[in-house]
Amino acid sequence: MPNPIKFKKIHFLALFFTIVGALFVLRLVHPEFTTVAHEEADAEFLALTDAEFVEPNDSLAVNEGELSEEVGDEEETTNAADTLQALQPNDPAETDRILRHSKKVDALFQQPRAEVKLIDFRGRPIKNKIKGVSSYVRVFNDLNDVQIATASRVGIDRIADRDAAAQCKDSLVFVGDNPYYDIKKLTHSIPYLVPRAAICLEEIARAFMDSCVVKGLPMHKVVLTSVLRTEKDVKKLRRVNANASQNSCHQHGTTFDISYNHFTMVQDPNSAPKQPVPISRLKQILAEVLEDQRNMGTCYVKYEYRRSACFHITAR
Repeated sequence: MPNPIKFKKIHFLALFFTIVGALFVLRLVHPEFTTVAHEEADAEFLALTDAEFVEPNDSLAVNEGELSEEVGDEEETTNAADTLQALQPNDPAETDRILRHSKKVDALFQQPRAEVKLIDFRGRPIKNKIKGVSSYVRVFNDLNDVQIATASRVGIDRIADRDAAAQCKDSLVFVGDNPYYDIKKLTHSIPYLVPRAAICLEEIARAFMDSCVVKGLPMHKVVLTSVLRTEKDVKKLRRVNANASQNSCHQHGTTFDISYNHFTMVQDPNSAPKQPVPISRLKQILAEVLEDQRNMGTCYVKYEYRRSACFHITAR
């Protein structure tokens, strides 16, 4: 009985190189055979890409006639790139997302506030611990570009000066001294906000007062340091603060700054003066409140620590 043929590694290598060599020779002799499959695959890929790009939906649609009807490959590619670039800065899907989110925030603020529990079921005072946040810089890192996208959409247009601001009373509300917050003497802004920002501010201030009480501390008010800025205010501010942004969210009435170095203790005139509370503890409580609001999606927050010493907040 003959011995079976044993294939060794050298036999597989020889067969492999023989096939590769045959394909190489075939491509040299008949190059059109090897390019047909690639051309068909490329054509199918381009067709799918174009269909996906031009496919209309609720938020993005390309009108017929916007793209050139020329069939040249170079011109079609240029038109598609130009159209994509034109859609990106004013992406309707992005602006629709902002408006949809703002409606959710409105509904959230319309809900009744949770009752503050000061005693437990045994009648003993409840004192929650101050936890603060892991890192002010890392937790409150919403940059100006993120905030301005919302501010410019849900706020007012820029105002040239304070005389022009007087003509926008239908779009703004006055936020003078309030039972829940105080306002530092303003030099580069005026005490006006759009309604949603005024509601957000009051909600933050009230939550801060509640938190002080449930943590066993005297009631305190937060202090605002900056509110609505006109274009003229921004120019004046940039003369003394080079870090101030020319494209400031404050110009849209959606943004306010809350100091983390200044708080106002609420004193009872009929009782003895209370001992002052360390600023660091009040700052931690304020940070807890802002983190809760930010997680709920009611606002953006940026921690400013160089000159302003404040939390920069934009209502959403």
